[in-house]
Amino acid sequence: MQQHNVNTESDIDNILILYTLSTSEIISNNDMLHIQIYPGGYDDVSILFEGYKQKQFKKYSLGSASTSFSPFEVVENDVLTMYMASNSYISAGGIWQVDVLSEESPTTLKCICSTSIDLVEVNELLSAEELTLIDHEIKQVYTFLLKRFRLAKLVSCCQIDKGIWEQLRQMVPVHPDIKGDEHVWQMLWNCNPVPWTMCRLVVSSHPQTSDLPFTVEIAEQWVQTWES
Repeated sequence: MQQHNVNTESDIDNILILYTLSTSEIISNNDMLHIQIYPGGYDDVSILFEGYKQKQFKKYSLGSASTSFSPFEVVENDVLTMYMASNSYISAGGIWQVDVLSEESPTTLKCICSTSIDLVEVNELLSAEELTLIDHEIKQVYTFLLKRFRLAKLVSCCQIDKGIWEQLRQMVPVHPDIKGDEHVWQMLWNCNPVPWTMCRLVVSSHPQTSDLPFTVEIAEQWVQTWES
């Protein structure tokens, strides 16, 4: 299968969205789109769906307490507009169209335009166990930062394990021993309102090391400025 918008080091602060496309033989022969948002610093995620053949328009919304949309049916030329908001400010968004290159090729989502989003097709979405692990590490980092700053607001989170992007590109299943494996994340946090201070952290879990199962390193810290 073809990949779209896979993360690279240059855009690792982007919000990561995973999706699968599968044929629904029960409802119809059309494709069912499953979308999952990798945990991050958003308050609301919205999808505006424009059906090409059905001439229908729908809106789907997801709060920060959830990560996955209910699957919905798509056909060729349908259009998805997706955006993330935090404190009523839209921080990321894009437009994608359902595309079928030929009868033999699989359905894909073709990116028309996007900013601060990586939409990646995968073989399987993250399991509940994986999501729980990520949420646990985010809470650990939040506690770590509040000991040093007045504020800690997550902006983005991305797993950067060795080979993780190769796994996504090849769409092979993630190793089943989730809790037993070592994992590394890069997280971007807003750590101070005035002046606006940003921190990029490298977070590592070491489940095999009982005396140091979790480490955090502030890899970069800077004051965000905007030119008038």
